[in-house]
Amino acid sequence: MRIKILEKMIANQIAAGEVIERPASVIKELLENSLDAGAKVIEIDIEKSGVGLIRVCDDGTGIMQEDLLLAVAQHATSKIQTLDDLAAIGSLGFRGEALASITSVSELSIKSKASNTEEAWQLTSAGEVMPTAHPQGTTIEVRNLFSNVPVRRKFLKSARTEFSHLEEVVKRIALSAYNVAFHLSHNDKSILRLLPVNDDAYLKRIGKLFGNKFAEQAIVVESANIDLRLWGWVLPEEYSRAHADQQYFFVNGRMVKDKTLQHAIRVAYADVYDQGRYPAYVLYLECDPHAVDVNVHPTKHEVRFHQQRLIHDFVHSSLVKALKAQAAVLEKFSYQAPITLNHEYRIQQTSVAYQTKNAVRQAPEKNNSHFMLLANKFLLVTDEHCLSLYHYSRAIKWLSEQDFASKSVKGQPLLVPQPVSCAETVVEKLCAKQSQYENYGITLQQLGPDKILLRSLPSYLKEADHVSLCNTLADCDSENNMVECFVQHTVVTENPSRQQLQLLLTRLQQVSPTILQQAGVLLCWDEKQLEKLFL
Repeated sequence: MRIKILEKMIANQIAAGEVIERPASVIKELLENSLDAGAKVIEIDIEKSGVGLIRVCDDGTGIMQEDLLLAVAQHATSKIQTLDDLAAIGSLGFRGEALASITSVSELSIKSKASNTEEAWQLTSAGEVMPTAHPQGTTIEVRNLFSNVPVRRKFLKSARTEFSHLEEVVKRIALSAYNVAFHLSHNDKSILRLLPVNDDAYLKRIGKLFGNKFAEQAIVVESANIDLRLWGWVLPEEYSRAHADQQYFFVNGRMVKDKTLQHAIRVAYADVYDQGRYPAYVLYLECDPHAVDVNVHPTKHEVRFHQQRLIHDFVHSSLVKALKAQAAVLEKFSYQAPITLNHEYRIQQTSVAYQTKNAVRQAPEKNNSHFMLLANKFLLVTDEHCLSLYHYSRAIKWLSEQDFASKSVKGQPLLVPQPVSCAETVVEKLCAKQSQYENYGITLQQLGPDKILLRSLPSYLKEADHVSLCNTLADCDSENNMVECFVQHTVVTENPSRQQLQLLLTRLQQVSPTILQQAGVLLCWDEKQLEKLFL
């Protein structure tokens, strides 16, 4: 067959297949346009799950009379004008395809009154522009969706399923715009009514959408670093869900599903995912528009970060910090709870008792040990055979010494490389032994005669006093002295998280108890020894 240019209507319908999948897709595009227009009140009326009617009315800036026909033309938009605009997109809708695509698969009409104008105008489904009565803002009606594309309507799900998708989109948009009022009705029945809230009352809207339990148990996340800011709320690990139905991540106001972000969250909630559960969160990442490309998918659900590793580490560290702070609060209260041992030698608490993945070496056939940190000094572990008491700080220092001595530590890139000011002689010594330090996971670079830049450090030293570390390290004249220096500056984390304690125990349980006892790290009592203590 010969090659021919497609008719305009067919081409638009093909384009609509990329943007308009179902009624929920129409709602998404219309709501994004309303928000871009500065709307503060948005009314949404739905009939027959969106197939019969979708009406979105807002009080935004409106559309000028001469722009009404352009609004439904393909590749026409007010959001971008040049390639530079495309490199730093700050609006939600920008492709110039939505209304044209919707028009090709439905009967679309627009009523609008632009700000600073006296008359309102209407674009009918027949393509005619005429005067009308309308307050400032815009009303768009979409009727008989897919009526001229029956094959597309055939693949729609049940009315209930389609409306659930539509309602979910409204919730997402409502979460991204707290200062906007939303009212959703279906078949003349009010479904959702959200009043605008100020910056201090965001949780009220979350409670309205997800229930008060989420709002009451939510952990605040607030972290900023140069051009990045992450804020929002996450639920503690014990409130994980069987389904990933309460996971919302927004980048510059746009909800996205990004592999980099999902992996950062997965690592932070490793225990939850290992148990086949899903964390719940509502998070907002703010970054320079130049640092993220939102123009990678027709539906704009996916983004691409220019510095993916930086974003990943920032999100991960922010979540770990928030969860760790919450765990510290729980730990503080758990110390006030009475500790008793029953006949199975298990810790009984009114608060939290953690269970390790593997039993201690004395009882490898069991898998029901419990542990808790007492006064931030002693790690108490119990199972059916014995009670073990680890000295928390000594255990970390001992493991640190073993790892550095065997050069088995790995460096971790710092989220932000740390400049360190030292004497010129110190800088000279450090730079002369640069290659040796790399064997211990330390990467540094000279910035000037009296300054170096730390690029990576092993986890033991990330929170250390970097100035003191560099000064001490410069005087080390042998590998043994270096190891002593590293152990000396190893930081013992206060109020560690459950995950950190589990990792520590896993390592300790791989070592012979005799070795740990000789190192002054471990004390053990079996049942008979415990009975003797009470004689």
